[in-house]
Amino acid sequence: MKKDKILMIGPFPGSINGMTLANDMLFNGLVDRKINVDKVDTSINVKNKNIEKQGEFNVFKAIFSIYSILVGSYKIIRNKYNCVYITPAQSYIGFLRYIPFIFFSKLKHIPCYIEFHGGYVGVMYENLNNKKKKRIKKYFNICSGIIVLGESLKGMLKDIVSLDKVYVCENGVEEKFILSEEEFNIKYNNDFNNLKILYLS
Repeated sequence: MKKDKILMIGPFPGSINGMTLANDMLFNGLVDRKINVDKVDTSINVKNKNIEKQGEFNVFKAIFSIYSILVGSYKIIRNKYNCVYITPAQSYIGFLRYIPFIFFSKLKHIPCYIEFHGGYVGVMYENLNNKKKKRIKKYFNICSGIIVLGESLKGMLKDIVSLDKVYVCENGVEEKFILSEEEFNIKYNNDFNNLKILYLS
């Protein structure tokens, strides 16, 4: 029996944010379930000590971007994947880095899914000129599906793809952070007066 093989492309921990942690959790979950999964890390961990230099051209970022594009494209061309899963950036320039992966997946007839960890895509799309909108629309529609984090986010894609291609997969939490009902009640009853809630957006 042929085993499924999945390729994940996106940022992984090195820099810590919601997307890198979600990708890491998904990757480890697939491995734990004995699913054959490969990955390409697109994180660019070049820190700017000067905040004014953020967003400026950086030779190391450019080299790493080209390197991850070459590695990912090579993997898609040379391997027999059942699915390619991508978590691209939500900026126009950032998304362009992921177009080769979508293109080669299409060329190899591999189902390709992209997931956006946030709700900026609609805003990004609306602020583009017609030529750029056409490019975004083309590559979104090449994909087998677009995944968003909630029902309320489906609407941001209504002018780009048919909503039949948009799927909802809500954020998850690692099991190690989930309290049992007993642990919750102990904490709630003992520390209620000192209860502090930290919201991380």
